[in-house]
Amino acid sequence: EEKPKLVFTLSVNKSFSTNEPIPVTTTITNKGNTTVTISEPCIYGNTLHLDITTPSGDKLSYFGPMITGWPKTITLKPGMKTSTTINIADGNWARNPDEHKKGGYLFGENPGVYTIQAFYKTRYPPAPLTENTFWQGTLKTRKHLFTISNQKDTIDFNIHVKKTYPFKQPIPVKATLTNKGNTSLKVLDFGLDHFTITDPTGKKLHYIGPIGGLRKPIILKPGETRSITLDITKLYGENIISKYEFKPGVYQIQGHYSSGPCPWPPDWNYTDIWVGNLKTPVYNFTVVDNNLNFEISLKKLFKEDEPIQIEATITNNNNHTINVSEMGLRIKSLNFNITTPDGKTLHYTGPYIRTLPKVVSISPYSSYSIKIDDLKRVFTHYNFTAGDYNIQGHYVSGHAWGPVWKGKLNSSVHKFSIITQQKTIIHGMVYEIFHTGLPKPDEPQPMGYIKPLEGVKVTAYLIPIPIKNYIIVTQLKTQSYTTYTDEKGEYKLEIKPGTYEIQVSKEGYQKEYRIVTVSPGEKKREDFQLKKITHPPTIQGIVTESKEPIPPYKPLILDKPTPIFEPKPIANATVTAYLKYMPINHHPTPQLPVFYKTHTDTKGRYQLTLGAPGVYIVEVTKKGYQKETKQLFIKIGERKRLDFQLHRIYNPSTIMVYTYICSPPTLPMPLEEVKIKALSTWSNYSYNGITDEKGLCKLQVKPGEYIIEAYKPGYIPCRKTTIVTAVWGKTTYVKIGMKPKHIEPKVIHLGESDNGKTIYVDKDSLINLTLLTNPSTGYQWNITNINHSILNLTDHFYWGFPDQPNPPEQPIIVGASVEETWLFKPITYGETSLELKYWQPWDSNSTAKTFTVNIIIGEILFKPIN
Repeated sequence: EEKPKLVFTLSVNKSFSTNEPIPVTTTITNKGNTTVTISEPCIYGNTLHLDITTPSGDKLSYFGPMITGWPKTITLKPGMKTSTTINIADGNWARNPDEHKKGGYLFGENPGVYTIQAFYKTRYPPAPLTENTFWQGTLKTRKHLFTISNQKDTIDFNIHVKKTYPFKQPIPVKATLTNKGNTSLKVLDFGLDHFTITDPTGKKLHYIGPIGGLRKPIILKPGETRSITLDITKLYGENIISKYEFKPGVYQIQGHYSSGPCPWPPDWNYTDIWVGNLKTPVYNFTVVDNNLNFEISLKKLFKEDEPIQIEATITNNNNHTINVSEMGLRIKSLNFNITTPDGKTLHYTGPYIRTLPKVVSISPYSSYSIKIDDLKRVFTHYNFTAGDYNIQGHYVSGHAWGPVWKGKLNSSVHKFSIITQQKTIIHGMVYEIFHTGLPKPDEPQPMGYIKPLEGVKVTAYLIPIPIKNYIIVTQLKTQSYTTYTDEKGEYKLEIKPGTYEIQVSKEGYQKEYRIVTVSPGEKKREDFQLKKITHPPTIQGIVTESKEPIPPYKPLILDKPTPIFEPKPIANATVTAYLKYMPINHHPTPQLPVFYKTHTDTKGRYQLTLGAPGVYIVEVTKKGYQKETKQLFIKIGERKRLDFQLHRIYNPSTIMVYTYICSPPTLPMPLEEVKIKALSTWSNYSYNGITDEKGLCKLQVKPGEYIIEAYKPGYIPCRKTTIVTAVWGKTTYVKIGMKPKHIEPKVIHLGESDNGKTIYVDKDSLINLTLLTNPSTGYQWNITNINHSILNLTDHFYWGFPDQPNPPEQPIIVGASVEETWLFKPITYGETSLELKYWQPWDSNSTAKTFTVNIIIGEILFKPIN
C-alpha cells in the first residue's frame, strides 16, 4: 500500500511596517494518491508550533488560550489542502510570561530581521480512530526571513531608461534611491546592483552591477536622492562569460536594490540601518537599426474617373532579418498626407480595426510592399477634382503580435495631377402625380395636368464598384451630389461618370429612388413623379391554427374517435403583402414591386401599413404550418381586416434503423447495404429499405406496430425479431446488431454420389463437379440443362491421367478412365437444375448414363434446409 505524502509549507511577506498585522499562513497539502486523516493544525490545539527568532536572537513563545479537549480531525483526499493563518502581532507571543502579561512582545518597537519556522505534530484522538486510519508523524517547514521597519514606505527606488537606443551604442540606465520621508535614513550605498532583462526571444538575463568593494552605509536626508548610471552593454550577466550584444528588438528591464546589516567590517556603523528589498516596475526599451527605407510610388497623371493607385514599400538594407509591423491604414501603421489644389490637407482618420498588426519578417536586402487600389475610396469625404496634388507616406512600427522594430519612417513627397474631362450631367423635372384609383396594366395614369414641385431635394449617391470582389460597406453613400429643384421643378447635377442611386425627397411626399448609370461626358434626363402622402391603407387581422392538420390525424386504434383540435393563436408568423400589379412607370427605368412584411404578436395579431392602394397578395407563413395566401383590394386611407387559419403540418411517422457489426472483440461498426423490412402487425403494409454507409436506413411509414427484419448475406442478427411502434410526427429509433455468419467452405465438391440431390449453396461459394469419363471409347459428358443467368461455367478440364512411358503426343491409354471437372460460380440468388448426359455424340441413342442435381443459391442461415 502506498504511503501518504504530506507537504507542509509556510508563507509570510518579506517586510512589514511597525503598525500593521503580521499574518503567517501554514498549509498542509496531500500530494499522495491516498486519503489521509490528520489533526487540525492549530496553535491553541498544540498541533502547530511557530519558532520565531527576534533581531536580538531571543526566542518567542505562544502564551495564548489553549483548548482542553482533543483537536478536530481533518480528512484530506488526494490533491486537497488545509491552511491556517495566524497574526503573530496579536499580543499572544512573548519572550516570557511576564512580558505576555504586559501585552506581549511588541514587534513595532523592535524593527529588524526576524526568522520564523513552523512545526506540525499529530495528536492522537480517542476511538473510533485507530493508528491504521490516522496519520502519524511530524512535519516542518524551511526557515523564512521577514523585516519590520518603521520607515518601510519612505524609500523609493526606480530606474530611468529611454524608449529607444541605437544599435551597437551604449545603453545607459540610471538608478535612483530617494528618501521620501520626514527623517534621515541610513541605507547601504549602491554597489552590488543588478537588473533582470528579457530579450526579444523571451530569454531572461540577470545582469550584475560593478563590484566596488564593500557597500558602505550612507545617510539620506529627507528628500535627498542618491543615483548611479550604468551602461548595461558593459555588464556581465548570469551564465554569460562575455559581453552580451543587444541586437535590434524590444527588451524589458527591471531594477533590484537591497539594504541590510552586514557582519563586516566592524568599524562601520550598521546600527539602525534600513532593511529591505526593493524592485522597480518593468520598463520596455527598443534597440533599433535605422538602416530601413520607406517609399511610395504612383503615377504622375490620372484622369478624373481613374482610380489613384499607390504602392508602399519598406526595404531592409541590413545584413540581418528585421521584424516590422504589418502595413495597413485600418490598423494605424500606415497613413498619407495629401495636399489638395484647394489648399486642404487630407489624412486617413478611420474607420479602424481593433486588432494588433501582424509581424512581418523582412530578409536581408529585400523589401515588403502593399498596394492601395484607389485613394478615392480611402478619402471618401473629399471630391478629387482636376488639379495638382502632393502626397507623402508615413509608416509606424511598434505594437504587433510579437516583438518588432520600433520607429517611424517617412517617404519622399510626390506630385501627381488629375486632368479635366468633359462634364457628366444628370438633369430633369420633378412634379406631383395625382392619384386617380387603382393602377392596372390596361389603365394608364392620366397625364392631363402636371404640377412642378419646387424645393425638392435631389441627391445622387455613387454606388461603389467591387474591387477584387470586395466592397467597403462603410463607404456606401458617402460620395454624393445634392441639389434642389427651381420654381419650374427643374434640377441639374454635375457628377463624375459611374452608377448612382438617385433619391428625390420633399416633406409631405413619398420618396422616389432610381438607379442610373452615366458615361463620361453624357447628359442624361431623369424625370420623377412624387405622390403626396395621405393616410396610408392598413391591413390587420389575426392568425390562428386550423382544426384540420396536414396530413389528417389517424389514431393508432382505428375505432378510437378523432380528437378535436382547438384553434389557437399563432405567434411570430410572417405576414407579407405585395402589389399584384406593377405600378405604371412613364420612364424607361422599371420600378421595383412594393413589398411589406411583419410578424404576429403572442396573440396572433398583426398589422400592415401600406404605402399605396391597390390589389395586394397577402401571404402568411410559419415553420410547421402550410402557407396561406389571400387577395385583397384596398383604397387609400382604408382599414381592412383579413384573418388567416393555418393548417399544422405533422411530420409522417418515421422508423430510423441503425445496423452495426457486433461480433466481439471488434468494436461496433456501422454496417451498410443491409436490407431492412418493416412488416405491419395490424395490416398487410410493408416497407423496404437499405442502410447507407453510416449504417442508417430511414423508413417513412403509417402509424402502428411493425416487425423489423434485417438481412445481409454473410451476417446473422444478434438478437430475435424487433417490434417497434411508429407514431405521427415522431421518429422511432431501432438498433440491430449483425454478426458475421460461420463461413462454409468456399468450394462445394459434387460427384456421382450427388446424382438426383438438391444442393443449397452460398452465393460466394464455388461449385466443383467431377465425374469419371473415358475419352478413348468415344464417350463424353455434355451439359444438357443449366440456367446461365444463375450459374456461370468458369472452367472445364481433364485430370488424373496415368503415367506411361509413351511419348507425350500419345497421352491417353486406350480403355483407361480419367477425371473430368467443371467449375461453376453462382451469379445471383435463385434455383437451377444442372443436367448432363454421358454418350457418343454421333449416336443419339447411345446415352449410357445421366447426372442431375438441383442447385438452390441463397442464404442458408435464414432459410435452413433439413
